[in-house]
Amino acid sequence: MSCHNPHEARKDGHEGHAVWADLPQIIARDNNKKVRFALLVGDQVYADRWEKQILSEPSEEKRLRHYLSAYRQFWSNIHYRRVLCSLPAVMMWDDHDITDGWGSRVDSFAGSTSDFKPEWKSLFSAASRAFSVMQASRNPGTLVSEFRGRFRRLLYCRSVGLRVDGPAFQSQLDGAQAVRRRAA
Repeated sequence: MSCHNPHEARKDGHEGHAVWADLPQIIARDNNKKVRFALLVGDQVYADRWEKQILSEPSEEKRLRHYLSAYRQFWSNIHYRRVLCSLPAVMMWDDHDITDGWGSRVDSFAGSTSDFKPEWKSLFSAASRAFSVMQASRNPGTLVSEFRGRFRRLLYCRSVGLRVDGPAFQSQLDGAQAVRRRAA
């Protein structure tokens, strides 16, 4: 599951959460009895609405509070909460969990460099803290130690703004590794 924005489906009879209201019945069907967990693969919240406030906020704690208010708004629906409380989930973030277009927006970079402006680094830092508390803390630990290096590379790619979806991720990861090898 991904890209759940209840504001886009307000008239669904469940305040934009109809899929979450239906999920327990879907899982209870005989052909779905083996469902053991959910994969929530990004955009669990849409923090875009708080972007301007976060970018202009000098206080790290207040930036974090803006993100936590986004989670509170998006996760307060009873149907969403029931599913998250009854079905283990592995969660990852995508751009909207930070802000729309994170890592690909020209206005986030300093001049023509690939360096983020200080206020965008602060925005990412607050989003990362909120993600850690609200999403990553729910994830199971690494099952096999050899995956730890891959996870660090994934975090690296996200921190420098590379997209990490599908086959494109591997080519970008290979490119990032090649750059690091040339620099070494």
